[in-house]
Amino acid sequence: MKIAHASAIALLLGTAACGHTPRAFTFDTPRANPEVLNLLAKGLQEDGHKISHVDRQRGEIITYWENTGYRYRETDDLEHETTIFVRYHVSVAPKDNEHRVSLTADVQRCAADSAMIAPREVIGTCLKMDVILPTHQKVLDKLGQHLSGSLASSQAAPAGPSGG
Repeated sequence: MKIAHASAIALLLGTAACGHTPRAFTFDTPRANPEVLNLLAKGLQEDGHKISHVDRQRGEIITYWENTGYRYRETDDLEHETTIFVRYHVSVAPKDNEHRVSLTADVQRCAADSAMIAPREVIGTCLKMDVILPTHQKVLDKLGQHLSGSLASSQAAPAGPSGG
């Protein structure tokens, strides 16, 4: 019993030591809000993420949950091996004469043998995670850089022909 208890504590401490509170990736853009949401949604899709919900009034885009493929083999809070799932939130809020774009992630562990991704949830036995693993934070940061670059390149693109 002591060995199993010690192993569980080591696993929990190891998991906590490897993870940290998710950090948002933020940047500013002078684009008008409806155009920004369209460009951000396009950028998410170009990066392989499916859009679950767009709320234009709140300036928010939410992706489907995605299976990261990262597995926890032994846990004492679920009876099964678990897999980490992540989804992304993009929010656009006014800031002075610009808009602040913020990319964040929700993270959860789900029983690997029964998890099924639906448009707004993972159906199955899941537990919310308050930490993100460094690898998943790097993916979030890379996605934020991609979205920022997509908006910057769309601003630099020449304007189409004007009527007149």
